[in-house]
Amino acid sequence: MEAILEGEGITNEPETKRKNERLARSIERGANFVATFVQHFTVSNVKFIRWLRNFVYRKAPWEEARARLTKVYAKK
Repeated sequence: MEAILEGEGITNEPETKRKNERLARSIERGANFVATFVQHFTVSNVKFIRWLRNFVYRKAPWEEARARLTKVYAKK
């Protein structure tokens, strides 16, 4: 789902930056490829999970759901 949204231009830039910084720090500390690969797929941001949970159970148009996520990502 995140990949689909990224394809539509909806990204959480601050979270992406934090993930990249965490990845760089873990590599500096000697984490192997498997550990960093697993961490990448198991760590998801809370804003996305909350948005997904809310819109899975609502009958809302896709455009409305995307607009809401864009607003959520814009908040700091």
